[in-house]
Amino acid sequence: GEGWINDHIRVGATALAEKNDTGDVTMLGADIRLQASPNTFFSAELMRSQGSGAAGWLSTDGGLTYVQQASTGLGANGAHAVRLNAQADLSDFNGDMTGLVGATIEGREAGFWSKGTQAQADQLLIGTFANIDINDAGRDVDRARPNA
Repeated sequence: GEGWINDHIRVGATALAEKNDTGDVTMLGADIRLQASPNTFFSAELMRSQGSGAAGWLSTDGGLTYVQQASTGLGANGAHAVRLNAQADLSDFNGDMTGLVGATIEGREAGFWSKGTQAQADQLLIGTFANIDINDAGRDVDRARPNA
């Protein structure tokens, strides 16, 4: 569930309990989003899972073949994951600029499990992006490019 406190702050919570042949899994999480506008925001999410969940599938060739990975059993004592995400719409800071920039940092402890994720070792993932018009000429070239 989630709810907006006002136009700039959203809080949320997640809970999951699953029983299956491979064991019981519980997951609890909380998140917050602080935003100046819909395209300029900071969000943080903290999750804790306990239990090893179902075995995952791994492809090392882009999805042509998959190998089932055994459940690690590492999550029996619980493991955490955190995700920090920030994005800025440059026009929110300077009306003459257009574009978006952003970054995501995600950390998972060994044994963290969620649907689609099973961390067999501690993980740190960092991603950034920028989508910026350099000048008006660059913007005109982009408009003239035929659709693929």
